[in-house]
Amino acid sequence: MFLAITSVGWGFNWPVTKYLLSELPPLTLRGSSGVIGAALLALLALLSRQSLHVPRWMWPRIVLLGVLNVTAWMVLMGLALLWLPASEAALIAYTMPVWASLLAWPVLGERPTLLRTIALLMAFAGLASIMGGNGLSASMQ
Repeated sequence: MFLAITSVGWGFNWPVTKYLLSELPPLTLRGSSGVIGAALLALLALLSRQSLHVPRWMWPRIVLLGVLNVTAWMVLMGLALLWLPASEAALIAYTMPVWASLLAWPVLGERPTLLRTIALLMAFAGLASIMGGNGLSASMQ
């Protein structure tokens, strides 16, 4: 049941965000939703008496990951929704595991195996078939 609720919520998130981007600038919309979400999570943690203390040695790592993951994600996905239909932006967004596996080779030194290479080729073939049917709809509207 939780998986179904999460899937429906994520599914509706894309067209709703696309609509809201016609009313608000991308950074305002994505930034305000991030701040509201963080405040609600902090409130939930405090109500359940969980500590929000972060050890000093973790702060540089948290800041780096926050900038790379959360900030880049919010900004780039907001811009993608300006230029693409919500369906294409969602498809591109959820290809992150494919890109992570490609980056694992040069960044982590993982060796490409035959099975991984076949999996990547299949992933890109699937994306090409889903998105390439009508061509990409990117525009500067």
